[in-house]
Amino acid sequence: MLIYEASPTVRFCRIENNQGGGIECWSGSPTIESCLIRNNTAGYGAGVYSVDSAAIIRSNVLAENHASEEGAAIYSGFSQDWIINNTIVANTADGDGLGGAAILCILDGDAGIFNNIFHQNTDYDIVAFDAFPAVACNLFDDVPSEYDSCGNIAGDPQLVDWPGGDYHIPYSSPCLNAGSPAYGPMEGVIDLDGQVRVMGARVDMGADEVYVIPGDLDADGDVDLDDYSAFVAAMNGPNQASGNAVADFDGDNDCDLADFAMFGANFTGPL
Repeated sequence: MLIYEASPTVRFCRIENNQGGGIECWSGSPTIESCLIRNNTAGYGAGVYSVDSAAIIRSNVLAENHASEEGAAIYSGFSQDWIINNTIVANTADGDGLGGAAILCILDGDAGIFNNIFHQNTDYDIVAFDAFPAVACNLFDDVPSEYDSCGNIAGDPQLVDWPGGDYHIPYSSPCLNAGSPAYGPMEGVIDLDGQVRVMGARVDMGADEVYVIPGDLDADGDVDLDDYSAFVAAMNGPNQASGNAVADFDGDNDCDLADFAMFGANFTGPL
């Protein structure tokens, strides 16, 4: 796909198995969201190649893309791209120069890189050359030393079965409620499956937003007495701002008997 001096929305697309790259953007401002961008090959930017652009790259899976040089998943040059809530997994780059199996920011490619999952990429996850990307609230296998702050964490995202094409995260993932809505507007934003963000207390890292059962305040997959204790602590009566927005099930800015009725309807006990 070639985008030139245009600002389309590319949504719910499968961009796979292309030689020469998946998406190439020149001087554009596209929104690329909720897409599967997988198994594409190119010299640079096999998944997304962005030059002189301001792309929003959000809630996508970029997986198993291969660059013979650098920037296997995303190449951002002379651009102000926002790279938010993507799952970036198993991308490979062969270049012996700058590298960058996941993201290469080069020559004023001052991207904002927030709330992403970086997992099982070869070479470096992020390489910046004459560029100063902002990197916060991402999960890495190992956090690069230059980004060892600002909410970046190391761990296993526990993707359900990424070799088999399932990039969802379970309740037990460290990515659950670990992102930050401060990085990019979340109103009206959807995840890989088209579900709205945010489901829990905070936005999840990566392309998948875990569906939280109303009442499951500890996000362990059931609604039981542990959740009841948390609900009671949040309950403050009608017309009072709730200290726990997740317990405000009816969205009226308080936690009262109407919310308790919804809690009771979903009570399962421990599973």
